[in-house]
Amino acid sequence: MFKLIVSVMVILFSLMPSSARREMRPVQTGGERIAYGAQSTNYMDLYYPETVKDETDVVFLIHGGAWIFGDQTMFDDHAMRAAQLGYIGVTVDYSKLSQKATATQMNDEIYTACRVLKQTLLDKGITPRKMIVAGHSAGAHLALLYGYTHNTDSPIDIAFITAASSPSEFLTLDKRQTVMEKNRYLLTTALTGTEISALTLKCQKEAAAAVAAITPYEMVTASVPPTLLFHGSADSWVPY
Repeated sequence: MFKLIVSVMVILFSLMPSSARREMRPVQTGGERIAYGAQSTNYMDLYYPETVKDETDVVFLIHGGAWIFGDQTMFDDHAMRAAQLGYIGVTVDYSKLSQKATATQMNDEIYTACRVLKQTLLDKGITPRKMIVAGHSAGAHLALLYGYTHNTDSPIDIAFITAASSPSEFLTLDKRQTVMEKNRYLLTTALTGTEISALTLKCQKEAAAAVAAITPYEMVTASVPPTLLFHGSADSWVPY
């Protein structure tokens, strides 16, 4: 069933812009590509300022692509811009639904990437002070999920989160027009690895708990990092 759900999700999102599905480009001039795990997608690209201080802040970028497409090179221009402004710019990839990864696994991989990033910088004599966690679309969801679940134990302290066009709640119906709303049960089944339907949500506490565990909206408290949300009301993919 899970394999079927993933196959359906791939078809549903196959009309996304081709830039989200391109082959991974080589790291750009001045960048460093690091493998942080064993999966084929476990890579991040680092860009350093021209002059690196002993203590430096980090801009940590997570790309979108419906949790199915894309890689870290989608955000390399932004990481390079962060480096030009004096930060360490990092753009990270992660396992996808097409690899049968759940949102929890993706979140765990982001944590591992941060841990490897910190050690990489320390080995170079650089102490990362704080980091901005930023993402777009699916990457924005992961930025919120990571920031809200690892606020107290992130290897690098989180200064704040920025999330553009972010899925932050999966089951509330708004205008019933977006791709996410129309396919909310398929999507939450794929992201949780648990069968999600109107029936299971009503009859099985485990189903509701599985969705809540990947829903940033359910995790908002006074103690989560400061968060900036950016979203357009005409978005046809993610509910505004």
